[in-house]
Amino acid sequence: MKKRDEHMFTTRNKGRLAVMATVVGASFALAGCASGDPLAPEPDAGAPSETIVIGSQAYYSNEIIAELYAQALEEGGFTVERNYGIGQRDAYIPALEAGEVDLLPEYTGNLLQFYSPETTATQADEVYAELATVVPESLQVLDQSTASDQDSYNVTAEFAEANGLESIADLAGVEGLILGGAPELEKRPYGPVGLQDVYGVTVGFEATGDTTVESLLAGIVNVANVFSADPRIGQNDLVTLTDPDGLFLASNVVPLASADLPQEAIDIINEVSAALTPEGLVALNVQSTVDQLGFAEIATQWLTENGLLG
Repeated sequence: MKKRDEHMFTTRNKGRLAVMATVVGASFALAGCASGDPLAPEPDAGAPSETIVIGSQAYYSNEIIAELYAQALEEGGFTVERNYGIGQRDAYIPALEAGEVDLLPEYTGNLLQFYSPETTATQADEVYAELATVVPESLQVLDQSTASDQDSYNVTAEFAEANGLESIADLAGVEGLILGGAPELEKRPYGPVGLQDVYGVTVGFEATGDTTVESLLAGIVNVANVFSADPRIGQNDLVTLTDPDGLFLASNVVPLASADLPQEAIDIINEVSAALTPEGLVALNVQSTVDQLGFAEIATQWLTENGLLG
């Protein structure tokens, strides 16, 4: 409610004001209880009243997870405002830190490298533990999920067989390698420089963006950076090269939230994270890319199946 101005009155006005207050108070009581409808239910004083702004990256899988959060919170009585497809971290992190967005699905490893580029953590638990210590005080990470959608390097089955490839280390003996991926990959710690430093692998780079898998299949590039939960890896029989020396950090799905997010909302989101598995995330992505279902339908079905939506 808006604060009302407080007024100072002289002693001679107190009696008159007391009578007026009684009349006005009675009027408000009648309006509040009846609202013109004797059968109208009384407001639930314990229901959440905050509006939570949920953002997402400009990435279909991330938008699906954001919609899981949104519908779960709405089921819990919160009002949700959706702000999907914001872009990359340089766009949505400032929005989170400024309080313009309250909640967004993130990935532990990549987020840790954003805040701590020199980190040496690679395993899921150590990455998550360090991440909690480096996010700004205005933000917090909630429970991470077992679901992971991390960077991985992939080749075609034919290229793997022809060159005896099983791990990223095996690329060191291959000439003429062209790595394809999003434009920003060229400057990321696990991009061309990381390949050289960690594995002694020399690659050229092609900014293939959304056409990375297509470029790999067409032979424009011969190594492709593809997120591990992308259904096209299995659909096109791609070989994901193992990463024995930890070039990539474990990147589990993790909610990044305002430090002021209500505890009731935190509990709801943590339930979603606990239910989201690696296989489940791939299945959600298949429903989007193959079955062509909308985010809302995908989220409603998953939440219902997992007992999070009545």
